[in-house]
Amino acid sequence: MKSLIEKVDALIDACRKGSLLDVKACVQELKSSNIDRPGSQQTTALQTAVWRNDLKTVQYLLSLGARPNTQDGESGWSALHRSLYFGHFRAAALLLESGASVQAERSRRVSEGTGSRPPRGSHMGQMGSPSEGELELERGDLYSWGSGVNYQLGTGSTAVQVGHLKAHCILVAAANKHSAALTSRGELFTWGANREGQLGYTSTSGGVLVDANLTPRTVDYLKGRELVHVSLSKRHSVVVDSEGDVFTWGHGRVGLCCHGTGSTAVQTTPGRVERLRTARVVAVAAAKFHSAAITSEGELFTWGFGRGGRLGHPNELVHSGQQAVITPLAVAALSSLRVATVAVGKNHTLASVDTGDVFSWGRNRDGQLGYTAEIQPTPRK
Repeated sequence: MKSLIEKVDALIDACRKGSLLDVKACVQELKSSNIDRPGSQQTTALQTAVWRNDLKTVQYLLSLGARPNTQDGESGWSALHRSLYFGHFRAAALLLESGASVQAERSRRVSEGTGSRPPRGSHMGQMGSPSEGELELERGDLYSWGSGVNYQLGTGSTAVQVGHLKAHCILVAAANKHSAALTSRGELFTWGANREGQLGYTSTSGGVLVDANLTPRTVDYLKGRELVHVSLSKRHSVVVDSEGDVFTWGHGRVGLCCHGTGSTAVQTTPGRVERLRTARVVAVAAAKFHSAAITSEGELFTWGFGRGGRLGHPNELVHSGQQAVITPLAVAALSSLRVATVAVGKNHTLASVDTGDVFSWGRNRDGQLGYTAEIQPTPRK
């Protein structure tokens, strides 16, 4: 005959495997009054179901009276802690609807006889791949989750998982194949695929272009500069420093990386955008075919491949795709306004101005411009 702890462990194992039928069978054997009992690993069935993002099991356990504020015996995390940490926001909503408290304090995990242990992967420039309840949440820590097929999680693995960088990050950016993080000291870490130089460095031995960097690494070329903003696209990266200088690197095709030379070669290290050297840029944005920058005076510059009107310039050769803009060009239609923010997509661009108005332009195949024009080559409110 099974002991109580064995029955609890069987329920937790069923939650881990994601079989609602097995979960219900285990509950019948265990009785719902014991549903919040921790197993031998000090976690509960509800916490495990949330970790797996099994919404049906979460709903079922909550309907039986599982308490969302119960903390595990190892890290002190509640089910809500877990759902937010793993990015399972629908599960978090279910927990909140069932009375989960956003004020619940998490006790620090203490290992027997050793005091407080640091989280796995806590060294600067390395992301760990923690198990349940393994990390201490600290202000500025960076977490990643999802598919790591191009090593974009920074964990060194291609598996679907969660990673952690303890480096007091203030800004992050993610693209199709690589990721980046800015720290409070203005340092830039990048990781992921590097086949087109989008990480900003080569290998550590001899300048050979590495296919990928598995864990976060600083972009040494930019050391000594206080970086304030970063944006990534599938094939290139753009940053701006506290002096307003803009640097880009990666694939130079169709003007993506305009270093002032017009080169379409792969740029493996950051190159200064000379056209913007005196403009004092404060924010940048990057997409697959184009980039944008806002100056401290609210002027907007765009460059890259303009087919479909994504750059916002009236030149027909540009928006027909016959000619690329290889150096930044001010968007004339917004010259009388002060641009506050800019966002770029694969085929379109959005900008807000200080009056609160929003302008959009580019291709409108999926209604992304907010009005009915098929192609809008210049900004329209």
